Amino acid sequence: MLLAFQKIFIGFTVVLLIVVIAVPAYHIINHSQGQDLTVQMYVSMFPELASNNPEAMVDSFIVLPDGSLTLLPAKDVSVHGYLIDNTARIIYLGGRDDAELTSINIQLRNSGQFVQNQMLPKPTINQQYTFPNVGGARGPDEIIVVGTFKDTSQQILLTASI
Repeated sequence: MLLAFQKIFIGFTVVLLIVVIAVPAYHIINHSQGQDLTVQMYVSMFPELASNNPEAMVDSFIVLPDGSLTLLPAKDVSVHGYLIDNTARIIYLGGRDDAELTSINIQLRNSGQFVQNQMLPKPTINQQYTFPNVGGARGPDEIIVVGTFKDTSQQILLTASI
C-alpha cells in the first residue's frame, strides 16, 4: 500500500513539474514577438500624449540638394508619447520597417523656437526617452520626433502639442 502511494505521489510530482515548466515556456515562445508586458502595463496606466498611425502619417520624404522634397511611401514604425504630470515620455515600439530606421531626432519647441534638439542613434524596441518639465510656461509646447532611414529618407513619427 505504501509503495503504491509513493508511485502515485511521484507521478503527480512529475506531472506538476512538467506543467510548471511547460506553461511558462509556451507563453514565452508564443508571445515573444509582442510588446514587453511592463511597457503594455505602463502604456495603459497613463494618458496618451500622442501616437502615430503609419497609414495616416505623411509619407516619408527625401530632401534633394536643391531643397525640394521627393515623397516616398510611409514607413511602418511606431512611436508613442505620454505625459505624466509635467514629464513627457517617448517610447519607441518598432514596426515592420524597424530594421530600416537608422536614427531619430527628438525636438522640443516652445513658441516655435528649439528648446532641445537631440539626434539619437537607432533606438531599441521599447526604449524610452524622458523629458521633465515640459508644457506650460517653463517648458516646450510641442514635441516632434523625426526618423531617418537607410535610404536617407526621413519621416515625422510623432507630433504632439502640450
